[in-house]
Amino acid sequence: LKREQEEYVREEIEWVPVDYFNNRIICELIEHKKNGIIAYLDECCTLSNLTDRDFLRRLDDNFQSHAHYESYAASRDKTIGETEFRLKHYAGDVLYDVDGMIDKNKDELFRDLVAAVHTSQDAHIKELFPPLTDSKKRPETAGSQFRRAVSELIDALLLCEPHYIRCVKPNDNKKPAVIDEERVRHQIRYLGLVENVRVRRAGFAYRATFEKFLTRYMLLSKRTAYAGQKIWKGSALDGCKAILQDNNLPPDQYQIGRTKVFLKDPETLFALEDVRERFWFNMAARITNAYRIGKGFQQTASTRIKNAYLTFKYYRQACAVEVQRAYRAFAQLAPYHDRRMQFEQQIAGKKERHRLSLTSVRKYFGDYLQLRSQSALLQAMGPTASAERCLFSYTCESAVYPGMFRAPKMSPRFVVLTDQALYLIMLVQKKNVAEHRCERRVPLAAVTGATLSPFGDHFIVVHAAKPEWDMAIELNLKTELAATLQGAARAAGAAAFALNWAPTIEYRKGKSSKTTLKFLKDEAQPKAFFKKGTVSCASAGSPQSRPGFPQMQQEYTVQVQVQHLEESVQIITDDKLKAAGLRDRTGGGKVMAAMDGGGGGGGGGGGGGVVGRREAHREAHACTHVRVVAGAAAALCRHQRTPLTAQRTVVVGPTTTT
Repeated sequence: LKREQEEYVREEIEWVPVDYFNNRIICELIEHKKNGIIAYLDECCTLSNLTDRDFLRRLDDNFQSHAHYESYAASRDKTIGETEFRLKHYAGDVLYDVDGMIDKNKDELFRDLVAAVHTSQDAHIKELFPPLTDSKKRPETAGSQFRRAVSELIDALLLCEPHYIRCVKPNDNKKPAVIDEERVRHQIRYLGLVENVRVRRAGFAYRATFEKFLTRYMLLSKRTAYAGQKIWKGSALDGCKAILQDNNLPPDQYQIGRTKVFLKDPETLFALEDVRERFWFNMAARITNAYRIGKGFQQTASTRIKNAYLTFKYYRQACAVEVQRAYRAFAQLAPYHDRRMQFEQQIAGKKERHRLSLTSVRKYFGDYLQLRSQSALLQAMGPTASAERCLFSYTCESAVYPGMFRAPKMSPRFVVLTDQALYLIMLVQKKNVAEHRCERRVPLAAVTGATLSPFGDHFIVVHAAKPEWDMAIELNLKTELAATLQGAARAAGAAAFALNWAPTIEYRKGKSSKTTLKFLKDEAQPKAFFKKGTVSCASAGSPQSRPGFPQMQQEYTVQVQVQHLEESVQIITDDKLKAAGLRDRTGGGKVMAAMDGGGGGGGGGGGGGVVGRREAHREAHACTHVRVVAGAAAALCRHQRTPLTAQRTVVVGPTTTT
């Protein structure tokens, strides 16, 4: 980091210095030759009467005021033992225990043991031990050996330009796909990767002298090279500027120093290398492409005309398929949408609305549980269920009354409406096995009406004539259930079906008992809350809200689509298109002559090739324009709520489609 920032300063380029921790103060504290920790440890090893505690006291006397040294005697920190001292490295604090440190630092072998080993005949065993000498000099301690080895390593690194590979261990258990974030974070701090990344992001990824940069990238500028040969006669600095300007490099991607060119991002360097590698290939490709274009121009023009005609023929039939597909989709979904729109007139201004009820794509599909695929529900409904047609099925909650002295509560149920009866099915546990059981079956002939509140809740009370009794249920699709139930009851021959709205509903909870369901507004309850016969709910949308529709279904848009349909049909049914699929509007010019590239005869013979191409483009545009037919027909059907009638005959192929 230091060497790189010094180079930026030396080259006098714009640079924002990045602060980083200088580890030199820690190195001096440990390995200073006279006042370092290793030096004091070696001194204690020399004097035989000193102990490990004497070594620690000597460190306290000399480093008590040092910012990166702490001990119990110096700071009275209880996290430090009496025989420990702490060094504040840049990656974190490290505790060292002095017990046994002097003996370990001596690292001596008795001379008689070394001599005994060297008497072995095995050369490999001899290499494992230091050589036997007669020197009376004191052996080197472990700390001195470490300091000497580090010094030799630094001297070797300074002789070259090292590149480092930082390896980060994800976990200590050697397990795949397991990352210990705290362990990885500690290694990143310890290796100084944060500072390196900051310098690399703010610095420059590539640098080269002016002469080297000009020699390598002279091919990228017309001012510095021609046909692969250098033609630049000016200075190397001006040549580098010419290369950078001709390649349109942004000013923030490079800087020019006193002797070098600096490129900021690796992508910039990769881009220059790619252009340099493609230079000769591009020169040959230009010549080849020019020849091929000149040779294939006539064939290409003829192919374009043929493709335009084939495209027209294909889309003429495809448009008919598209119109039929759109109408079939309309006919399939129209009953579900019509039932909803008819019921909207009855609830308009009478009940607060929710967003789902007002969306334009909302339709009354009815059988949401797909009853025919639910064998358990069909079995619970009884033997006549297979012969009945399902009109509505959904999940709900029903108000149940456990007993005289117990409060009513809501319990989950399945509600199923067929063309014969209204079912409530409950899920019970029998011998630790879930079982569906039919709780209520009310014939549609006995249904007399339904009552809803004017607020934003989801409750509906279905009234039934004696001997049946009413049911109070809560479900999100209450309006759809009311609409379907009204139509089914009338079709089943019910005397009269009354749909009412009231904030307080009185209904029969049993054959002979009545109760009241009261609705209150409480903005603190985002969802309806039932307790002791009272429902509290927050406000919903305005009762005057009406369903919205996309702009495509509005009256003006439908008229525009129908106008486009008429124009497209006129183009398709033009009699002149039946001959070869092209139309000559110039008079006497021949289409075939235009396709051959010739002139033609008659009043408009001149320029026949241009006329043919212009007609081909016009017919291709007409083919794509015909796709408006499908959108216009579907939009018209949805808007008028009636299927298309045979008011206009459209010729879209060999057959006539209405």
